[in-house]
Amino acid sequence: MNLAELYLDQGRFPEAESAIAEVLRLDPRNPAANYRQAVFLALKGQVRESADYLAQALSREPRFREIARQEPVFQRLQDRPEYRDVLNNP
Repeated sequence: MNLAELYLDQGRFPEAESAIAEVLRLDPRNPAANYRQAVFLALKGQVRESADYLAQALSREPRFREIARQEPVFQRLQDRPEYRDVLNNP
């Protein structure tokens, strides 16, 4: 997942998408991969899909909830019902 995070940080979205997809292909329940996919989809404006991946990540790794609350892309979307429900319901 470090490679996907690096690509996201560098704005190299096609490479990030490929790296995340590969991790999810190998381990669809991977909470870090689900979280990064949620970030990536939110950046692409795919809000509903992003919230679904975020919910999967948080159900498997609760510590991501506080991280997600600080994530800039999620902060911009926190008033959307999809994110409000996911971020505020343990």
